[in-house]
Amino acid sequence: MRQTDSHPASTPDRTFVSAKELARRWNCSVTSARRIARRADIPCCCLGEGRNGMIRYRLADIERYEASRMSDPNAD
Repeated sequence: MRQTDSHPASTPDRTFVSAKELARRWNCSVTSARRIARRADIPCCCLGEGRNGMIRYRLADIERYEASRMSDPNAD
């Protein structure tokens, strides 16, 4: 069956990322990624409850945080 919209079914939505994806992005453990996100007050979206619940972070919030942490190579 042919897809008619601009996003085929096999393309993942990049609006949110999991803690595991965030850990891969930052090259650290999942625990560290969660701790950094919590300390940086990066909001998360909690889906479900308890052990089976999922936590997702908005990619826009992650990118904003990363941009704020970039050092200026020309700064003295």
